[in-house]
Amino acid sequence: LFPLTWKQFRSSQAMQSVQPKIKELQQKYKNDRAKLQQETMKLYQEYQVNPFASCMPLLLQMPVFISLYYSIRGTDYLDPAITAAINSASFLWIDRLGDPNTFLLVLYVVTQLISTELTLSTMSDPRQKWMMRAMPFIFVIVLLNFPAGLFLYWITTNLWTIGQQLLIR
Repeated sequence: LFPLTWKQFRSSQAMQSVQPKIKELQQKYKNDRAKLQQETMKLYQEYQVNPFASCMPLLLQMPVFISLYYSIRGTDYLDPAITAAINSASFLWIDRLGDPNTFLLVLYVVTQLISTELTLSTMSDPRQKWMMRAMPFIFVIVLLNFPAGLFLYWITTNLWTIGQQLLIR
């Protein structure tokens, strides 16, 4: 996904550079939403900015994550023997990839925070930055019982993303 990540980074930089012009348009057309939207789209085309480019790497990772989740947690679509084998597999110090692992949850939060900090430099809205920083902590409640195998995937992805961001910079 590196080519898409590179494009995402370039798009984020471009979005940041046109942000002052967007604010001007918002002031100028604050009472006319249709005209504001039209002028904003013209601005995006003029500067060749795609506000949705940052979503592509995430969208491409979703099928992988969903497949991993159902493979590790088990589903009616998989052979029970395969599910049991994946669920009970071990890796390094982890006895069972299908069981929750608090250490991996903490490691996930740390790597996600580092990854988030590296990507926040392209954002300009302070509220959005704080929301992105809070996300890993909010997700902890949901992720408490997730299998260790998924955390291994996320941690690996986060480490890869950190490396990509450092390389891109």
